[in-house]
Amino acid sequence: YSFPSGHATNNAIVVTVVVLLVWNLVDGVHRRLLVVLGSVWVIIASSVVAHRIQRAGGLRREVLWTFFKCA
Repeated sequence: YSFPSGHATNNAIVVTVVVLLVWNLVDGVHRRLLVVLGSVWVIIASSVVAHRIQRAGGLRREVLWTFFKCA
């Protein structure tokens, strides 16, 4: 899927930056936990956007306008 709103991409970028910033501050177990939680967060955010697009009826021009107006 290609999400026109960029929510999935923005969440992935933020999670990556946060993980990289705190990588040296935490031990091995917490590093793995950060990666897992970040991954879960991105998957959930992507799923929410995909669900909103699907519920709106797809990616037609008039649907995109409604999607962005409601976002």
